Amino acid sequence: MVLALISASFATSAAQIVVTQGILYGLGGILLNFVHVSVFSEWFDRKRGQAMGLIWLGFRFGGLAFPLICQWLLDKHGYEKTLRVLIAPMLALLAPSIFLLRGRYPASSAQVKPTRPPVSKITAFRTPTLPFYLLVAVLFQAVTNAPMMFITKFATDLELDRSDQALALSLVFLGSMLGPYFHGRLSDNAFYPSVLGVSALSTSLMHLLVWGFVKSKYGLFGYAIVIGTVSG
Repeated sequence: MVLALISASFATSAAQIVVTQGILYGLGGILLNFVHVSVFSEWFDRKRGQAMGLIWLGFRFGGLAFPLICQWLLDKHGYEKTLRVLIAPMLALLAPSIFLLRGRYPASSAQVKPTRPPVSKITAFRTPTLPFYLLVAVLFQAVTNAPMMFITKFATDLELDRSDQALALSLVFLGSMLGPYFHGRLSDNAFYPSVLGVSALSTSLMHLLVWGFVKSKYGLFGYAIVIGTVSG
C-alpha cells in the first residue's frame, strides 16, 4: 500500500493511476484485510459477526474525517504531495498491528497425516458452491460500494463545491457506522445469507427509488446517510 501511494504520487497518466491506486493499493488492502479477518476468527468462537461489526465500525469512524482532510490537502498541496503526506500516518497506524495482531493458537510442530488426500484449489473451483458465493460477494460489494465510488461525481453533477463533495463522502461513513454493528449482531442470531440478502435488496432499492430524485445539496447529504446505514 505504501509502494502504491509512492508510485501514484509520480503518476502522469490515467493508466498509471489505475495500476498504482487501483491494482497495487487494492492488492495491499486485500492482504491486510485477510490478515485481520483470519486472526480475529481465532479469538471469537461466538458473536463473531458482532466482533466483525465493531472492526468495521472503527474503519467507518476513521473515514469520517478522512475525506475532509484529504480534500484540504489536495486544495493546498495537490495530489502528488497529498499522497506522500498520507504515507506517514498510514505507517504510524499500521506499525502497531505488527505486534498486536497475533493468532490465538501457537504454531504446532506436530505433523499430522490427513485421513483424506488434500483437495487442490482447481478442484475446489469446480464445485458449484464456491463460484456461487464468489459471484454473490462480488455483486454485493458492487452494490454496497457504489455510493462511495460515485457520490462525489454525483455531487459534481449537482455543481457542489469540493468541500461539500468531501462532506457527502464523510456522511456515507457516518451512516455506515452503526450498520455493520447491527448487521453483525443479526448475523449471529439469524441465517446470515438472509441478512446479506436483505442488506443488498434494501441498498438496491435505495439506489433505484431515491438516487434519481436527489436534486439538491441537502437531499444528497440525506441520501448519503441513508445509503450508508442500509448498506452495512
